[in-house]
Amino acid sequence: MGDYLYNRKQKEDEVMAIIDYEFQDRDRLWEALQGKGSLVTQIGGRPVRDNRMLAMVGDKIVGLIIIRNENRDGRTIAGQATTRVAELACDSRLVALCDNTGLTQWINGSPFNGGLVSKDNKAATIEAIVGAVFEDAGEAVAKRVMENMGIIERTASEPV
Repeated sequence: MGDYLYNRKQKEDEVMAIIDYEFQDRDRLWEALQGKGSLVTQIGGRPVRDNRMLAMVGDKIVGLIIIRNENRDGRTIAGQATTRVAELACDSRLVALCDNTGLTQWINGSPFNGGLVSKDNKAATIEAIVGAVFEDAGEAVAKRVMENMGIIERTASEPV
């Protein structure tokens, strides 16, 4: 299904405003917005089924950044860092963040669900956005976007 039918530019612009990051390669963001059941099958001339691959990258990046924050804050015991990852990046929290930030309305899901976006699509899209930002601009920018989405808190010692 064509980008026109999904209002691609509007969706990308709205999401970039929410996360306060402008993509160099907007195809990455567009892929991140393809939930399970999306009818988008190609992006930039390559086949894309959904945002699963970016979500897997994002899941690992979210965990890495949380662990690095824990280490920086002096909580170096592995169990504590692992607990923080579980607390901050659990699916139920990511689902709530997706809804609370307004990202849910911009996800391309199955047109057969009456416009409803499943919980797993919401959590995967948050992770996919982080993965897309990481691939587009690296870890520091992915961390800033995580702060902007509320996954982690902005630290006072870091520039805004």
